[in-house]
Amino acid sequence: MAEAAEPHSPERRTSRRIIVAVAAVAVIGLVAWLLLRRNDRGGEELFTGYVVSENVYMTSPVAGTLAGVSVERGQRVAAGAELFQIDPTQRAADAEQAQARISANRAQVNQQRSALAKERSDLAAAQADARRQGAQLQRLTAAQADKPGSVAQLDIDQSRAAYEAALRRADAARAQLGSATAAINAAQAEVRGSEAGLTSAQRQLTELAPVAPSAGRVEDVMFKSGETVPANVPVVSIVPDGEVKVRFY
Repeated sequence: MAEAAEPHSPERRTSRRIIVAVAAVAVIGLVAWLLLRRNDRGGEELFTGYVVSENVYMTSPVAGTLAGVSVERGQRVAAGAELFQIDPTQRAADAEQAQARISANRAQVNQQRSALAKERSDLAAAQADARRQGAQLQRLTAAQADKPGSVAQLDIDQSRAAYEAALRRADAARAQLGSATAAINAAQAEVRGSEAGLTSAQRQLTELAPVAPSAGRVEDVMFKSGETVPANVPVVSIVPDGEVKVRFY
């Protein structure tokens, strides 16, 4: 049987020297290739990648005809610059109608306030009459109790009937007051609803002519003047300054 080579035999040392020499040559060659590649490109190192941006898409909250576009593709815009406008005719009419409803509802509130004041006055008068008739009935019945026959029964009966009628009038006046209170509350709610409608119409008028939220460059314009723009569909795309990034890999 042949004897195994010793760990540090001359043959093994020679093999290691060869491996180290080959590795050194490979490293030197790689460095030389990188230097030559860089020199071939004028000393500039090239990277592979792509440009990305966070675009802002400006839309209209409602559908309508595009009345005009104030920018074009590639144009730089400042913050607050006008971009486009949707025909405001319909929304302006809505705002006018809302204002008219507010005026009518406020007039209704004033009428209901007058009716409420009258009902309160009628209730106070009915209650005062009921107290008066009740006091009269009490005097007659007390006198009859102290001295029987001193008061005619007819007078007592008429006084009791008057007192009960006064109570019914007071109850009716109280019910009328409740109705008047409900009516004025409803009229005031109508005013608030009309005011909300006016605020919405005015806000939509503003949104029909949006402005650039920040400085940047117009990436694209998707519609032309005269075209119908659907609601919430981008009309102008903007690349804001500072939102452009380069990614390498």
